Amino acid sequence: MKFVTVALVAISLLSTPASFVLGQDPGPSPTESVGCTPHGDHWHCTGPRLTTGAAEDTATHTAADPGPSPTESVGCTPHGDHWHCAGPRLTTGASKDTAVHTAADPGPSPTESVGCKPHGDHWHCAGPRLPTGATKDTATRTAADPRP
Repeated sequence: MKFVTVALVAISLLSTPASFVLGQDPGPSPTESVGCTPHGDHWHCTGPRLTTGAAEDTATHTAADPGPSPTESVGCTPHGDHWHCAGPRLTTGASKDTAVHTAADPGPSPTESVGCKPHGDHWHCAGPRLPTGATKDTATRTAADPRP
């Protein structure tokens, strides 16, 4: 009797790690979601299944679904629960100069400075533009010594 009990306990202990090593069954694939892949003992899905005849606009958006791409902007890519866009869509006949500048567009380069490079929503410049005929030495001395 002891041998049978020891054998049953040994078999049950040895079979438990085997089930973990071989993987766990996540069960049947969810029917209310799409793009599902097994992940251990559960499923990862890309989103909810739309009901027949339901438009995407009327579907409830999940936290990971940013909804439809904005139509007023261009260069949009999904980023979690929202969109990142390159800028506003220009209306017909509008030029880039008349468009509203976005946070990523610093606007035109400053004309009173030199060595300017865009940096997010503003410009970084090497220094002021020197008046015609002025030398770097004169400009430096003037800046360091405010006397005429």
